[in-house]
Amino acid sequence: ALEHHRQALEYIKVFVSLNPHERTNRQRMYVGYSNVAEALIRVRDYDEALKNLEIASDMNRASRKTDPNDREPMLEEVVLINNKQEILAAQGKPDEAFKEIDRGIDLAEEYYRLEPSNIEAVWWICRHSAMAIKLLRALRKEKEVDKYQQIFLKFEKIHKDKSGINWDYTS
Repeated sequence: ALEHHRQALEYIKVFVSLNPHERTNRQRMYVGYSNVAEALIRVRDYDEALKNLEIASDMNRASRKTDPNDREPMLEEVVLINNKQEILAAQGKPDEAFKEIDRGIDLAEEYYRLEPSNIEAVWWICRHSAMAIKLLRALRKEKEVDKYQQIFLKFEKIHKDKSGINWDYTS
């Protein structure tokens, strides 16, 4: 899968070079880097994955500045943050992972305020808070779980109300 994503990214680079200012092309680039990063995470090449995530994140932020009314890059940034916090947790850097988790929750909540009908933003808030709970329990910091559990419970209810599906944070 890694070579497939690397090859796809090279094709995307060529395609984008033909029309670099087109918004969809810029989006393809940061999604391409994000896909490579996700494949690198699966093979535990965390340093290289972080580099690809930073490139994707930089491109994503630039896209958001270019077109602040386009909210899709905001949600894509939440996904990039999720991947970054997973790497940091796997590398034994929980403090840095929690900074990313909090950043992901804040950004997803901002997106939800702008687009309250978007269930995906709610899903990501649940995901980030569930990851925080899981990490805190692994670190045996039960006293700190409550903050994230409150966030989770609030948005899990919203998720269930909108989708009819429970969000299981124990898995």
